[in-house]
Amino acid sequence: MRAYEFTTEITDGNIRIPIDYLNNLNRGRNVKVIILTEDETLPKQKSDEKEKLSDYLLMPEIEDNEDLFIRDKDTGREINL
Repeated sequence: MRAYEFTTEITDGNIRIPIDYLNNLNRGRNVKVIILTEDETLPKQKSDEKEKLSDYLLMPEIEDNEDLFIRDKDTGREINL
């Protein structure tokens, strides 16, 4: 199976295949078509804005001044030499 990826617009229910790809396709054979579109429900991200892992997790981003992982006592092992 071969895969070709390109972007195009749907015009009157038709999808235009670029000529470079069309020449590689055997006419009269069945093809599988998968249509992917941009998710319009997600806000558009500014080009200078980077994605953060916390955007996808249930836990919000940790602020620099938060003491989430501070231990109140040392629970490490003692080493006697």
